[in-house]
Amino acid sequence: MRQPTGKVVGIIKRNSRPLCGMLMPSPIKEATCHLFMPADRRMPRVRVETRQAASLQAHRIMVAIGGWLRHSRYPNGHFVRSLGECGDKETETEVLLLEHDVPHQPFSQAVLACLPPPTFSIRAELKAESGKMRRPTGKVVGIIKRNSRPLCGILMPSPIKEATRHLFTPADRRMPRVRVETRQAASLQAHRIVVAIDGWLRHSRYPNGHFVRSLGECGDKETETEVLLLEHDVPHQPFSQAVLACLPPPTFSITAEVRMRLTYAEAQLMMDDAGRKDPVTSSLRGLNSLAKILKQRRIQNGALTLASPEVRFHMDSETHDPIDLQTKELKETNSMAEEFMLLANISVAERIVGEFPECALLRRHPAPPPSNYDILVKAAKSKLFFKSKGVVSEEGFVLFVRKNAVVVLIPKYGLEGTVFFDSKDLKLNVTFDEEGPTLCVEGIALNMFDRVCVRVSLDSSNLQHQRIRMHLVRPEIPGYNPAESTPWGSPSPRPKKPRQH
Repeated sequence: MRQPTGKVVGIIKRNSRPLCGMLMPSPIKEATCHLFMPADRRMPRVRVETRQAASLQAHRIMVAIGGWLRHSRYPNGHFVRSLGECGDKETETEVLLLEHDVPHQPFSQAVLACLPPPTFSIRAELKAESGKMRRPTGKVVGIIKRNSRPLCGILMPSPIKEATRHLFTPADRRMPRVRVETRQAASLQAHRIVVAIDGWLRHSRYPNGHFVRSLGECGDKETETEVLLLEHDVPHQPFSQAVLACLPPPTFSITAEVRMRLTYAEAQLMMDDAGRKDPVTSSLRGLNSLAKILKQRRIQNGALTLASPEVRFHMDSETHDPIDLQTKELKETNSMAEEFMLLANISVAERIVGEFPECALLRRHPAPPPSNYDILVKAAKSKLFFKSKGVVSEEGFVLFVRKNAVVVLIPKYGLEGTVFFDSKDLKLNVTFDEEGPTLCVEGIALNMFDRVCVRVSLDSSNLQHQRIRMHLVRPEIPGYNPAESTPWGSPSPRPKKPRQH
């Protein structure tokens, strides 16, 4: 199977949108050509010719690409303007608006001319017009269509003994009370009843109606449910015989019809086995394909993925200390069941909104308390702390062991970082044992929950994407000397030879 290849033969339309980012001054003194690093990592660096490099350091600037020579590594561009200092609130806001093409230019004079003058006062205008404005009045001359829908509510018996006329209070407060003539008032107290309006005399305060039927006692679950269905005109009559004939017989048992009960792991093994072609496996694969399509649609509609890995600690029965750490592995079958559960929730919500638009409830989470942002605030403060503190050495614990690195937790700052032992410039004898798990570096074994000492500092080589680096100090590893490395713990990069154009 060959890999499809192609060749660019022409550019239909160039992207003329200017880029936002920072200028990387050339290490050569009095140089006029410098590299520009865009904020969008998908865009390449741009070669810019300017004599203002000294004044543009640590500033957000705009650069427009002018062209890209055929044998050049970087495109050529020119400086447009400076947006402000890096880290300033207004500057970073303008960078976000420009990068996402959000219009934020000042309004034109034509738009501003439509606004009232600065001396305008709405209260003064209302006072001037209050004498001229009159309340609109009208007169009912006829009723095009009467509302013949029966009303649900409670009967209020008359205080006069042996009276036959009583007042009916509808459940819908928008409807008026109705005068009903009945001799069953005593037996209908504390009952939900249905009343139909017959007419409304011209000089009468209340319309006249008649008793239809009783729904049941107030507070009963079935009674209140039927009141809601009647008030919102939701069809709830019994199913016809044609519909009932489509149902399974009364002797049907769903447990007898289930072919197989599977766990997530068993279902995953069946789908992964290419040799299985039975109906259950084929059905699982079909459902998994549908689940992937549903998940892709949710993501395209703006859904967020907030799931985090589930971690379990194995404790010693005597000392109650953690002796092992296990991360729950998520399989495709987990995502498959999750997608169809979400589909059921979405379908029910759409049906509720369609049938009860005025009564449908939307679950709205309250504003999170400030304590939920403690980890984020602590992480942001740690960067500022290490920026002002410089290089510090702190004690920590090995949290995870990887094939070529260990993840270290510093309890003092609540900070996690990765210490690498294998790179192209640092050659060490590294062996990894999955059973432990144990990482052996030059004969020094590192296990989970081992106490270590690390050197922590802020890597400011890239001002746009600063990060915290860690370097192992204790236990000492032969050939891994912090003094031979840069302050942030990674070996110094070798100087590159100048590229000839």
